[in-house]
Amino acid sequence: MVDGRRGWIAVTGLLVSGLSMLVFGFWAWLWPESFAAFTGFEVHTHYLHDAGVFQIGIGIALLLSLFVDDAVTVSLTAFVVASTLHTVNHGIDLHLGGDLASVYGLGAFSLVGAIALFARLVTLHRSEDHPPPRMRRRSESTPGHRQ
Repeated sequence: MVDGRRGWIAVTGLLVSGLSMLVFGFWAWLWPESFAAFTGFEVHTHYLHDAGVFQIGIGIALLLSLFVDDAVTVSLTAFVVASTLHTVNHGIDLHLGGDLASVYGLGAFSLVGAIALFARLVTLHRSEDHPPPRMRRRSESTPGHRQ
């Protein structure tokens, strides 16, 4: 995780920021009343659900960037996670307002993102110049990094 390109300060920032986004994101998503009470906001269940899943997506991007060297893969993965959870929110919150069409529309965006992610991974896998994104061991250096 720590390599010459990132450095320990950036890695620490990514870890702390990513984990805090996940903690607060899951809290707002799964326990919106508790989150609202803690933060002093009004309880608006659907919007807290949405805010939570977008924080989860940001947390995924921050943490995944520690392990995957391809920005497109990191971005699309985070988008697919957040967009899919957003779609789920609209489905489970139908009793609070909205309509079924929005569930299908949002789901279509998730599908587009998933197809783009799959295509990206296939392209990277087939490319000789760009090996597929992979997990790095701590001791590995990055291309262009002198030991």
